[in-house]
Amino acid sequence: MKRCSCFMTVMFASLYFFQIPLAIASSELITVTNAWVRAMPPSFKHTAAYLTINNGSSEKIRLIGVKTDAAAVGELHTMNLANGQMKMKQIDHIVVQKNDFIDLNPGGKHIMLIGLNRPLNEGDRVSLTLIFDKDVTKELLVEVKKNGQEKKESMHHGTNMKGNMHNDH
Repeated sequence: MKRCSCFMTVMFASLYFFQIPLAIASSELITVTNAWVRAMPPSFKHTAAYLTINNGSSEKIRLIGVKTDAAAVGELHTMNLANGQMKMKQIDHIVVQKNDFIDLNPGGKHIMLIGLNRPLNEGDRVSLTLIFDKDVTKELLVEVKKNGQEKKESMHHGTNMKGNMHNDH
């Protein structure tokens, strides 16, 4: 027993003195880029948000929810091809593998903002809180962009072998 406690003391002292970095999931290691919300006609009561989540940690993370003051509900969705038609489906999480990223894009995984509180016009800003497992959250202020504007920004993307979207540059 004494030998074990000595080993543990030396191990923890080494971690403290040498400050061995442990890259576990934290809000500093998770970044969000290319975020935008789609502008819709004033009669529409829902829209979508798109973004890239970068996970710089040594653990996979899961996006498990989203909150916004712009809509009654924020949900995670995906698009699937079923019987020759694209179908949207709510999902309970989106996984981002360790040291990887995932693009939430039109026609794929995305965030739905349902029950808009007001019309969202091009140039408006929407606050989003992304909720991850491991008690990590990210606060964003996201610009509303015109329908179709996203095509210019996403033209230089490709797909990796896991099916995640990656930038070519």
